[in-house]
Amino acid sequence: MARTRAQASTRHPRHERRGEARLPAVVATLAAIALYLLLPQRLLIARVCRTIG
Repeated sequence: MARTRAQASTRHPRHERRGEARLPAVVATLAAIALYLLLPQRLLIARVCRTIG
């Protein structure tokens, strides 16, 4: 814990790093959803589950 205001204003080097890059994961997820929607109806998992169950 910082004892003075001056110490509190200086950040630790670990806190200056950027966060995790989420854009690649978002793009991959959207691409997977788009590809799933383009599948023929007979290959969709939901339809297969309905015919089995």
